[in-house]
Parts: sequence; C-alpha cells; structure tokens
Amino acid sequence: MPITKVSVGTSATLILAEAERKAFIVSNIGASTIYLSIGGEASVTLPAGARPGLPLNAGDRIAVSQDDRRSIIPNQAVYGIVASGTVDVAVETIL
Repeated sequence: MPITKVSVGTSATLILAEAERKAFIVSNIGASTIYLSIGGEASVTLPAGARPGLPLNAGDRIAVSQDDRRSIIPNQAVYGIVASGTVDVAVETIL
C-alpha cells in the first residue's frame, strides 16, 4: 500500500480513518514527540491531560497488527497530538 504523510497538530488530528485492514505502521518523521490514540479515541491528549496518548518519539515507528484472536484494533481510527507546532508522520496500511 502507498505511504501517506500527515501533519499532526496541537489538537487531535486524524491520522488514519477507521477502515478494515490487517495492520498499519505510523512513523514519526518529525523532530518532536507525538502522542497517539490507536483505539479510535478522538479525545487524545498530551501526558498531563485526561486521555494521554501513546508517545512516539522523533524517528520512531509503531506497527499494529491483528493477532490470531482477530483483534479489531487495526480497524479503528488513529489520532495524534503534539505539544506545539506540527509534526509529520508517515502512515502505511496493510490490507
């Protein structure tokens, strides 16, 4: 599948829409940490907030895939947020 680039801002930004897929990879290609919600929760926050996201440091990536129990997590929307400015991420989906 093609790789797309998304700019994540200081409010919850949709990185990957809800869709049927086997896996996805999000790579932080920016210079700052982003905080992800991989379970479809649009109200992701920074660590001090009510719904702190999963941190993804600059240069790191996360891969989420189904396991043999047919997890639904890869199908849910992915949101991200940063403390200031914008940070680009690269997203690849595997159908």
